[in-house]
Amino acid sequence: MSPISTLTPGELEQALQKIPRWSLEEGALTCTWVGDDFRTVQRWVNAIADLAEEQCHHPDLYWSYNRLRLRLMTHDSAAITSKDVALAQSIDRIGPQSPNP
Repeated sequence: MSPISTLTPGELEQALQKIPRWSLEEGALTCTWVGDDFRTVQRWVNAIADLAEEQCHHPDLYWSYNRLRLRLMTHDSAAITSKDVALAQSIDRIGPQSPNP
């Protein structure tokens, strides 16, 4: 399997415009969601796991009660790739309706 191309700075800037909930932190795309309770976040985690399996690309998830922090970076490339952007877009479709701090 050949490695997937990393995004150039210009491509990354364009991609971030398509995924406004996400930001660039320490070489990865990150996003934080805050839910009403533990069960809400549990449903999000399960839905994200299903998407990750479908796309064969897995985010780092940090879950604490009603807060979920997501981190996307293609580990094989040690950088952000189109796979990360595609998964971020898919994740946004199942998450909260507005960004959370």
